[in-house]
Amino acid sequence: MNFDELPDQLEAFFDRARAVLDREISKARNAVAALNSEKATTQATLWQLRDQHRQAKTQLDAMLADLNRASGLVGLTSEIAEARKTLQKLKAETAEATTALEAVNKQRADGERQLVAVTNELSRLRHERVEHDNAIGSMRALLKSFEVRRSA
Repeated sequence: MNFDELPDQLEAFFDRARAVLDREISKARNAVAALNSEKATTQATLWQLRDQHRQAKTQLDAMLADLNRASGLVGLTSEIAEARKTLQKLKAETAEATTALEAVNKQRADGERQLVAVTNELSRLRHERVEHDNAIGSMRALLKSFEVRRSA
């Protein structure tokens, strides 16, 4: 191995490492962006379901008020049962949306942790490269001083 080739080999190694890390960072950023988008969609759905839940509860309350006034009507009981089923369905959908939002938040946090880890690794590699460049410089200086002594 020739000392003159060592910097080029190290530079090529670091270029490959940088390319791999850049790809990983890009993937992590894309994953975080996708998770943030999914989170926003899930939150919007959750708000819609909460709105529907409130509306259904308001309708149910109105139906119950009607029931108290017209307790003798036969059809009113079935309408109340139907409204309660709708309310239960909306509560279940709200719970599902909440669970999905929590999962998206967890995925986003995982993606952010991966991004931080990749960024830290890139920083470590850069620091290592600087140390290697310094060592190569020192080796070159020693080699030049040796050659100067040898030629004298």
